[in-house]
Amino acid sequence: MDADAFWQRLQSDLQAANHEIMLQMMTFEGDQTGQNVIEAMRASAAPCKQILVDNYTRFIQSDKFIYHPKYWSDQDLKTEVRQTHAMFEALIQDGGQVRFTNPVGPFLIHFVGRSHKKLIVIDNRIAYVGGFNFSDHNFAWHDLMFRLEDPAMVEFLRADFVATWQDQSQPRHADFGDCEFFLLDGRSNETTFAKTMDLLCSAQKSLHIISPYLTFPFCGALAELPQRGVPVTLLTPEGNNKGTVRDYLLWEAQRSGFDVRLYDGMSHMKAALVDDRYLVVGSSNFDFLSYRIEEEVLAIFSNPAVIETFRQQVLEPDLARCHPFDGQASALRGWLSYGILRAVETLALFSRRIKSTQVIDTAVRGYPVMPKES
Repeated sequence: MDADAFWQRLQSDLQAANHEIMLQMMTFEGDQTGQNVIEAMRASAAPCKQILVDNYTRFIQSDKFIYHPKYWSDQDLKTEVRQTHAMFEALIQDGGQVRFTNPVGPFLIHFVGRSHKKLIVIDNRIAYVGGFNFSDHNFAWHDLMFRLEDPAMVEFLRADFVATWQDQSQPRHADFGDCEFFLLDGRSNETTFAKTMDLLCSAQKSLHIISPYLTFPFCGALAELPQRGVPVTLLTPEGNNKGTVRDYLLWEAQRSGFDVRLYDGMSHMKAALVDDRYLVVGSSNFDFLSYRIEEEVLAIFSNPAVIETFRQQVLEPDLARCHPFDGQASALRGWLSYGILRAVETLALFSRRIKSTQVIDTAVRGYPVMPKES
């Protein structure tokens, strides 16, 4: 579901909550979208209201690093930073709780190690997983959330939220028959990702993969499919907000033999459909960060009804909105971007080696204030 449909359904669920609301996001900003969510939570009768938000939000808002000198005179950004702090304080004053995951450490040494999870649990009966963050620019993008009502699945996801809240995040796996969940803790991702990677590479008839930020090691592994006659169709946004990844991806996909389709606008969606039999969705971008160091939620559905709904409501409309990439990707820009991304991966691996197990920072009142203009 896109933002309007997602928010309409979520708002209704928040209004009906009578016990607990648990939200975990990487980005949660004090713009209109973020404030709408907070106001809906404050208006809810649920006595327990908890938010986990990654420390990313303390440094990046509206896709801008708030301490960069070029933003010191950005009054709109300063206002949003103040509003973000204020909206969390308002929820706390009403009895809610807010905690920040993954402290960045001295000199931002752990900045690349984020919790990328997007998870909502309401009254232990409804859960949402997918790609949306709570910010205006994320809500303007094309994206997807799955709403779940299966009691066992919801309880499994709730347990993960509670574990993270208690600073006890661990890799978790559960098989519910026609759906499997994999929860990545950012420390042992390669092992947890193994089954998903094997599934993607096992395609016999077709692989459709939707991602704005697909990178190694997935590109290299999936390049084997076209070599044995299995078509790989990649849907990725023409208006990608990360230019370095875009330059690398178009170059890598073209030389790997993928059928690249460019989505009109910015799509933040992450999904993979294997042989029309398995659907992989969640928060992972199928990139090196999620493979190495980010905390993620992954689900693999094999229910034919779910897969058919995805085809009809997501894949086919998206393909109709795409056009083939028929240009020539720049090899120079591709190699340069690849080098930059590999350097970031090296930093991520170094950060993981020296990182403690602490993932929670409760100092809400330590929320940053932008530097004053000189």
